Amino acid sequence: MFNRLHLVPRTAEPVLSRFVTLLFLPSLTLYSNIVECKITSLGQYSQWVLIGAALWLFLTLVGVVITRWFSKGDPLLRGVYRYAFSIPNGGAVSTPLVLAFFGTAGLFQYSLFTFVSGVMTYAWGVPQMQPVREKMTLRRFLKNFFNLNFICMLIGMTLGVLGAGTWMPKIVINIFSELG
Repeated sequence: MFNRLHLVPRTAEPVLSRFVTLLFLPSLTLYSNIVECKITSLGQYSQWVLIGAALWLFLTLVGVVITRWFSKGDPLLRGVYRYAFSIPNGGAVSTPLVLAFFGTAGLFQYSLFTFVSGVMTYAWGVPQMQPVREKMTLRRFLKNFFNLNFICMLIGMTLGVLGAGTWMPKIVINIFSELG
């Protein structure tokens, strides 16, 4: 939008995109998990993980069947369609929207809901788009799997369970909040 209105130069898009994916979204995830993740909330909201897993499994099974019709026998194209059908795009747009509409509690529940699809994006989805002759190496899988947002989610959940909201300096928590 800003490019179309000529408010920022064309070269700003990749820079802004990197800020979003490497700073703003991880900060939101870290903040919501520090504030909302407790042993009781993990038990209370654990059904979101199961619902997210069931939805991912359903979409993947349907996608495996449906994509055969679209791919015209091309295994790489079939893999791309499978990925597109079964892996939801829940990053740069949905995360701030969930926070705006439902607050940190909603963002925490959303991260639980998308946990399985996030894991399966790299465990199953990315290999679907690899040419048949190329295999997903363990090193490449781990590099993709442990992306910054996922790491921030794990750190935030750990700090939340440890009660960091009470002992961590408020300025640190506020920095994550304001960056988000």
